[in-house]
Amino acid sequence: MRRPPPEPTPPSYLGIDATYRDRRPVSTQEASPTARSREARGDGRDRASGVMSDGVDRHHATSEAERVSRSGPGKRWWLPVMVSVVVGVVELAVVRSPQWGDGLDGVVGFDAWVRGMHHLSYEHELIRRGLVGEVMRLTGVVDRPIPTFAVFAAVYLTCAVLLGCLIWQALAWLDDGSRAVATGLLLALPFAAPDLAFELGRYDTLLYVGVLLFVLGRRAPWWAYLLAGLIGPLIHEVFVVACVPLLVLSLLPDRRRLVALLGGCLVSGAVLLAWGDMSSRSEDQLVAEMDADVPGYAGLAQDDILLPHKVLFDSPGENLRAVVDSYSPATAAHVAAGLVPLAVLLALYRWVRGPVNRAIVGRIAFVSLPLLVLFTVGIDVVRWVALASLNGLLVMLVDLRDRPPDAVRSVQPRTAAVVLTATAIAGPVGTVAAYPLWQELIGRF
Repeated sequence: MRRPPPEPTPPSYLGIDATYRDRRPVSTQEASPTARSREARGDGRDRASGVMSDGVDRHHATSEAERVSRSGPGKRWWLPVMVSVVVGVVELAVVRSPQWGDGLDGVVGFDAWVRGMHHLSYEHELIRRGLVGEVMRLTGVVDRPIPTFAVFAAVYLTCAVLLGCLIWQALAWLDDGSRAVATGLLLALPFAAPDLAFELGRYDTLLYVGVLLFVLGRRAPWWAYLLAGLIGPLIHEVFVVACVPLLVLSLLPDRRRLVALLGGCLVSGAVLLAWGDMSSRSEDQLVAEMDADVPGYAGLAQDDILLPHKVLFDSPGENLRAVVDSYSPATAAHVAAGLVPLAVLLALYRWVRGPVNRAIVGRIAFVSLPLLVLFTVGIDVVRWVALASLNGLLVMLVDLRDRPPDAVRSVQPRTAAVVLTATAIAGPVGTVAAYPLWQELIGRF
């Protein structure tokens, strides 16, 4: 007798099988002919007691299946969205609290570095990190504090909602109440929503919105990955080491989409290497232009104005020397402190998942270790730690999401909640110095 053809291999996300067959309700799973015939005859089942012949309670199995079916969006899709928005707004209010004394201008304003980055555009030439600034220039948003803040706040909240939905999917074994609390606590980890709120105005959050859309959605067409490869590096070159590894894991072993993604990155990278540096203006001309045209720049020192643009003037060797000269023993202390939330997360993940195999360790290393390259090109060492931690979180969440609920260990919810709450109190990881809100609070006393 001829064998039926094998079932097609289901898509995978972050290199992990994304099949939900084991999570569907019993009533929706396809039964074999033998099982259907037994059901028709009533074999192996005590109808009065509701207990199968193998000793499994039928009513318990049905309720278990209904519980498992809630792992997807379901009818309560609004619950993770609501939790994510609430946590996102609270975190944004907390990280902006030091500026409350400066009134509305202080709350919606950005520092000189971020404002200078928004002024990188294609008005005079094609330069690195200029795509978002060009869009802001064409739409008239740049130099308008409230619209600029509103745009980046919307991007941040979108990222928080997408991350919250992924956390919700990963916690399928919990009831809705516990699931909502755990989603909020995981979202409040220092390198998640707090750090994304602290870095408001930078382009990291925009890049991760795209990554999360790919992770949460179904397998996108090949041209979507091509566009991601073309646009991502134009937004910020950190896309190559922070986001591409995540997308590569989500595509293996799909060669067509993988080639589209990497091909797009190569094209954009070649363009930026050839024409990405600033050549139409000198440093003095740029300082005079920014001092005259950008609100809040008048009177700033030349080094402060040039800080976000130095990478466009300095050679790689000059940039490397400047980065190395900025390192000190305090830098190592800040990096070590920034890694503490990741260590807590890894311990909780090991507690919930059980034994962690080499494949999972390899995936976490694959998406986190490439960020070590950034320690040679930028002084934002704590920011690199936060991005590596966020990448590790995404891999862990997808692994838990794609595991059968009965393969997840039961844990003490109060203990986990206390640990997560204590970690979340630390606030954002920071950019150059670890936990800036606590440093500022301590500095006031």
